[in-house]
Amino acid sequence: FPEGLQFVIDEISVDSGDGRVGCYWHCETPAGKAFPFSRGLSFYKVDSNGKLVFAREIPEPAAKPGSGGLALAKLGAFLMKFVPDSITFPKI
Repeated sequence: FPEGLQFVIDEISVDSGDGRVGCYWHCETPAGKAFPFSRGLSFYKVDSNGKLVFAREIPEPAAKPGSGGLALAKLGAFLMKFVPDSITFPKI
């Protein structure tokens, strides 16, 4: 990353009663220009003492499948019709 790159929070959502925070962000160069492929989402949870107990960072992917990804998802949904009910998958 270039020196001086800054994180900029675009939107934030706070549940002060439960200690949860979500935000949408991007990175900018020192000149204030958006850095390519630098957007993302973050989710944090703190306990009653303010200690961070959970963090999830979801950066923007550099490669985007576009309509090809949609076609693969449709194929996967179609193929799942043929999986026997006796087969179970772990919950994610």
